[in-house]
Parts: sequence; C-alpha cells; structure tokens
Amino acid sequence: MPHRLLESTQAVLDGQQLVEHLVQESERELEDLRDRRDEFLEQIHHEPQKDLLLPEVTAVLESFSLAEEWLESCQSHASSFDTEKLLAAWKDGPVVFQRLDFDFFRLHRTMWSVRGPFTHPGINRLLACETELEPMIQEEIVLQENTEQNWGDSGTWGQHCLDWSEDYLIALRQSHEPGWRGRLETLGQQFARMDLLGLARQYASGPTSYAWINLALHSLYLLHQGAVDVHLVEHIFDSAKEQLAATWESANSARSKLKQAQNAAEITDELLQWLEEGKGLCKSFKPEVYQAWCEDAVALGEELRSQVDG
Repeated sequence: MPHRLLESTQAVLDGQQLVEHLVQESERELEDLRDRRDEFLEQIHHEPQKDLLLPEVTAVLESFSLAEEWLESCQSHASSFDTEKLLAAWKDGPVVFQRLDFDFFRLHRTMWSVRGPFTHPGINRLLACETELEPMIQEEIVLQENTEQNWGDSGTWGQHCLDWSEDYLIALRQSHEPGWRGRLETLGQQFARMDLLGLARQYASGPTSYAWINLALHSLYLLHQGAVDVHLVEHIFDSAKEQLAATWESANSARSKLKQAQNAAEITDELLQWLEEGKGLCKSFKPEVYQAWCEDAVALGEELRSQVDG
C-alpha cells in the first residue's frame, strides 16, 4: 500500500503541500508498481507449477491493473487539481491495494499447496522450513481457525473437515513434542483425501464444460483408487445437484419458448438420474459400468451446453 502517496494526497487536500509534489509521488509509485508487476511475471514464468496457478495469477494481474488505474487517476486529478475527484480517489486507495495484497496472499498459499508433498499449504510450508517456525505456526493457527467457518454447513464431509482441523490445531500447539513432523505428515495425508480445492485444481477442467460434472467423474474414480475420502465424493455429488439447478436458473431467465423449457426439463431429469447412478457406483464400482457412465456424462454435458447456449 503506497502510504506515502496517501499521506501526500491528504497533505495537498489540507493545503499543507504543493500539488507538484503529489504528481511526482504518484509517478514514483507508478514506476514502483510496474517494476513489481514485471518481477512478478518473471517469477511466474519460471514457476514449475504455473499451469495450476492460473486463476490466482489472473486475479493478481487484474489487481495490478486496478492499482495502476488508481495511481494514474491520482496523477491526473493532481495535475488538474480536481479536489472532488482527488478526494474520491484517496478514499478508494486502501481498498484497491488491500485487494492486491489479498490476491498475492491467495497465490502464495496456492503455490505452497501445489508444491507438495501434500495439498495443504500450511503443512507443506512448515515441513519445508527448519528455522523460525514459531511465527509461521502462530500465523497458521489464525488462518486455520478462520478456515473452519467455511465447513460448518457442509454435511458429513464438512464435519470430517472440522474434526481434522481440530486435530491440526492441536498439533500446531504441540510443535515442541517429539514426532511432531511425523504427525504433520499424517495430517497432510488425511487432508489430501478430503481436499476439495486441491481436487478441483487438478480435475475440474475436463472432459466437459462443467466443473461439477468433471469433479463427479474424477472423484468417483479416485475413490476406488483409494485416493479420496467417500464423504468428499458424496459432498461433490450433492453439490452437483445444486450446480445443475443454478445452471438452469440462470439460463431459463432468458427463455420463454415452451419447447426449450421441455428440453431443459428432460436434460435435468437425465442428469439427475446420472448423478444417482454415480452415487450407486460409490458403493459398488464396476469398471465397465463406470466407463459407460463416463461416456454418458460427456454426451449429457454437450447436450446441456447446447441448450444453455442456445
């Protein structure tokens, strides 16, 4: 956050500083911001797992653009000394740079997540560090306590996540006990089996246009490979029904023709039946049945896309 620029803006608005100083200050901040963005792009270019970081990288670049626009507007308003616009820009500044800081934070957490050996960013970070662990542990405790709020209404899977979180918090507070790193490794293995975000990062993009169909496909296979927890898969299937309803709700708001409405109802029924068949495969997995079920998913996904786009 360019505190000097905010202070200079306030000083100009209070008549304590010449406007020329503010123009110079905004030019320096713009140059610093662009240098920081260039350094960021260079860093990402050499990141081995950059393909898995695309959403977070995109968010950071968008925030850089917003910050650049804000600085340019400050420079413009200062040059013309438009007090009203300068004051409005001054009020927006903290929000703009808080967004940039938050997007960087999300990116750094995701980077630790994809580096392994597990999918939990905090565990990977702690296992990679040999010194100055205490500040990291305290930071991780705060982050984990805040994360728990996201699982409260997520059924059995959410309760399992909450139980895991409590075990993790206990482990963080007992970092001086023997075998602590081994305990973290066990928790990392457990988390990877329940990690919805990690699963989505790797498997949500294909083979269909719908992440919820793709996650149902891949999670069911991974379940029978012993890689994920059954409660995570059940949560994915339950959430898929909600996603299906939301897909049609947004599409049907622009529809009025009866034929289109009938087609929508038919595809919805077929997809709901497909999801029920998938839940059955959770209990009794047969490779040949799973293969046919996957082929149905691709066909239904294409049909759904054509109806939604049509």
